[in-house]
Amino acid sequence: MFCTIENDDTPSISTLSRDVERYSVAELKESCKLILQWLKELKLIDGSVASIDSSKIYTEGKVQEGTAEVYDYIKKENKRGYKIFAIYDPICGILIDFRLFPINQADNPNLIPLIKSARDILGKSTLKKVYFDRGFYDGEHFDWLNKNHIQFVCRGKQRTKVADQVSEIPVEEYIEEILSSPKEYQPKTERGKREKAKRDALKEPVKIAERMVDVTNCEKRLRAIAVKHKGKKSIDLWLTNIPASLCSAKGVIDEYRNRWGVEVFFKEEKSYWYLNNLPSRELNAVKCTICFNFIAYNLISIFKKTLSEKYQNVGIKVLRREVLRKNAIMYFNEDGFELEFNVKKTKEAYYEHIESINSFVEKMREKRDIPDAISLSH
Repeated sequence: MFCTIENDDTPSISTLSRDVERYSVAELKESCKLILQWLKELKLIDGSVASIDSSKIYTEGKVQEGTAEVYDYIKKENKRGYKIFAIYDPICGILIDFRLFPINQADNPNLIPLIKSARDILGKSTLKKVYFDRGFYDGEHFDWLNKNHIQFVCRGKQRTKVADQVSEIPVEEYIEEILSSPKEYQPKTERGKREKAKRDALKEPVKIAERMVDVTNCEKRLRAIAVKHKGKKSIDLWLTNIPASLCSAKGVIDEYRNRWGVEVFFKEEKSYWYLNNLPSRELNAVKCTICFNFIAYNLISIFKKTLSEKYQNVGIKVLRREVLRKNAIMYFNEDGFELEFNVKKTKEAYYEHIESINSFVEKMREKRDIPDAISLSH
């Protein structure tokens, strides 16, 4: 399954199908769990923040096991497939767990099971904050999160009890703020920050207000953040249980931007990890394929941390092109091995990566007792 890491070539569907059908979903899920626990022990992941979302996987034909049919309003036709639910660490770029269902499965029932699974994997007290969209909106969910001391930020729904209460906020309570886009890149260099400041100066301000509101099926009142855009009649809503003393209204909306990480994850999985190209019609094989896929994704996410800063936030497409490509021929002899590089630039890049990886290993030794044998030689 790791054959897709280096380039875009994959084995035939029949070859992959025969291979993945040999595995057990339970065993692979346990492997995923052990890898995450090991990464947490090494302090390579934190797991205190998570974003939750779902995505559709379309399939061809009616013989794919475990699928259902829904109407696609964009393509104006019925489509068969699966719906995959994921809980994702947007800070560390790690998938924690997933669930697979027929494509007509509702989002709402999967929020709490995913959070419970994450707590089982990383420790009950690890997860402290979650972000999710209005598909998971439910007063009973909010009540459960309150009782389990988990903070959350969720998009609100129109035509609800909350929306009615927010509509009563006086105009004079709204203040003007400049908001960031969920997709907006956050520069790290001084030059990038200056350029971003110029772009921000051109943005139209919005009006923000907040109010404590009652929510159906939730014992405690929640903070509702209301946003009015110029020229737009409807009010955008956010709900949270984060106290105002810890986070301002604008801060809550900025925090919700962390949910975008799981959207980027699904986009990359479908575009460059071939999540849409399922190798089998058997449900067990499909789940095994996704397990292998996500194990590889997590390992690559950790591998990126060992590289220079330039590559720590790039996608798999850039890694394939600039890091994982076939850069040299390896010759073995009695003294070890020798690399013959294609071009001088490639040789310099190779040594840069090795230096970065060894620096990363040294940092890890300070945290855990890692054998010296891990270091790579030039």
